[in-house]
Amino acid sequence: MIWFIIILSLLFICACFACANLLVKVEKLDTELTDVSLTLADVLTAIEQTYNDIKVIDSKGSFQSDDEVGHVFKSLKQEIDMLRNKYIGEEVDGK
Repeated sequence: MIWFIIILSLLFICACFACANLLVKVEKLDTELTDVSLTLADVLTAIEQTYNDIKVIDSKGSFQSDDEVGHVFKSLKQEIDMLRNKYIGEEVDGK
Protein backbone atom coordinates (compact mmCIF):
# COMPACT_ATOMS: atom_id res chain seq x y z
CA MET A 1 0.00 0.00 0.00
CA ILE A 2 2.83 2.38 0.82
CA TRP A 3 4.39 1.78 -2.63
CA PHE A 4 1.14 2.77 -4.26
CA ILE A 5 1.10 6.09 -2.39
CA ILE A 6 4.75 6.76 -3.25
CA ILE A 7 4.20 6.05 -6.96
CA LEU A 8 1.03 8.13 -6.99
CA SER A 9 2.86 11.01 -5.26
CA LEU A 10 5.69 10.88 -7.81
CA LEU A 11 3.21 10.89 -10.68
CA PHE A 12 1.44 13.87 -9.12
CA ILE A 13 4.72 15.79 -8.79
CA CYS A 14 5.61 14.99 -12.43
CA ALA A 15 2.17 16.13 -13.57
CA CYS A 16 2.50 19.40 -11.64
CA PHE A 17 5.93 20.02 -13.19
CA ALA A 18 4.58 19.30 -16.69
CA CYS A 19 1.63 21.67 -16.17
CA ALA A 20 3.91 24.44 -14.91
CA ASN A 21 6.21 23.93 -17.90
CA LEU A 22 3.28 24.08 -20.34
CA LEU A 23 1.95 27.23 -18.66
CA VAL A 24 5.30 28.98 -19.15
CA LYS A 25 5.33 27.98 -22.83
CA VAL A 26 1.75 29.19 -23.38
CA GLU A 27 2.52 32.55 -21.78
CA LYS A 28 5.62 32.92 -23.98
CA LEU A 29 3.59 32.12 -27.12
CA ASP A 30 0.90 34.58 -26.04
CA THR A 31 3.50 37.33 -25.74
CA GLU A 32 4.93 36.51 -29.17
CA LEU A 33 1.45 36.43 -30.71
CA THR A 34 0.70 39.85 -29.25
CA ASP A 35 3.95 41.21 -30.73
CA VAL A 36 3.11 39.74 -34.14
CA SER A 37 -0.41 41.16 -33.99
CA LEU A 38 0.95 44.63 -33.22
CA THR A 39 3.44 44.34 -36.09
CA LEU A 40 0.66 43.27 -38.47
CA ALA A 41 -1.46 46.21 -37.33
CA ASP A 42 1.47 48.53 -38.10
CA VAL A 43 1.86 46.99 -41.57
CA LEU A 44 -1.84 47.37 -42.28
CA THR A 45 -1.72 51.00 -41.18
CA ALA A 46 1.29 51.57 -43.46
CA ILE A 47 -0.54 49.96 -46.40
CA GLU A 48 -3.59 52.11 -45.81
CA GLN A 49 -1.45 55.27 -45.48
CA THR A 50 0.44 54.41 -48.68
CA TYR A 51 -2.82 53.86 -50.50
CA ASN A 52 -4.12 57.24 -49.32
CA ASP A 53 -0.84 58.92 -50.30
CA ILE A 54 -1.00 57.43 -53.80
CA LYS A 55 -4.56 58.68 -54.19
CA VAL A 56 -3.46 62.18 -53.14
CA ILE A 57 -0.36 62.15 -55.36
CA ASP A 58 -2.33 61.16 -58.43
CA SER A 59 -5.52 63.07 -57.68
CA LYS A 60 -5.39 64.65 -61.15
CA GLY A 61 -4.43 61.43 -62.94
CA SER A 62 -1.23 62.93 -64.36
CA PHE A 63 1.00 60.01 -63.38
CA GLN A 64 -1.34 57.41 -64.81
CA SER A 65 -1.52 59.16 -68.16
CA ASP A 66 2.27 59.36 -68.67
CA ASP A 67 3.65 56.37 -70.63
CA GLU A 68 6.79 55.37 -68.73
CA VAL A 69 5.89 56.73 -65.32
CA GLY A 70 2.31 55.60 -65.76
CA HIS A 71 3.31 51.96 -66.18
CA VAL A 72 5.39 51.96 -62.99
CA PHE A 73 2.73 53.93 -61.14
CA LYS A 74 -0.02 51.53 -62.22
CA SER A 75 2.11 48.54 -61.18
CA LEU A 76 2.74 50.03 -57.75
CA LYS A 77 -0.90 50.91 -57.36
CA GLN A 78 -1.94 47.37 -58.33
CA GLU A 79 0.43 45.89 -55.74
CA ILE A 80 -0.91 48.18 -53.03
CA ASP A 81 -4.48 47.35 -54.09
CA MET A 82 -3.67 43.63 -53.88
CA LEU A 83 -2.19 44.01 -50.38
CA ARG A 84 -5.10 46.17 -49.31
CA ASN A 85 -7.63 43.60 -50.55
CA LYS A 86 -5.75 40.73 -48.94
CA TYR A 87 -5.08 42.21 -45.50
CA ILE A 88 -7.63 44.97 -45.05
CA GLY A 89 -10.44 43.31 -46.97
CA GLU A 90 -11.80 46.39 -48.69
CA GLU A 91 -12.62 46.31 -52.35
CA VAL A 92 -10.85 48.96 -54.37
CA ASP A 93 -12.69 51.07 -56.90
CA GLY A 94 -11.86 50.29 -60.53
CA LYS A 95 -9.67 53.35 -61.14
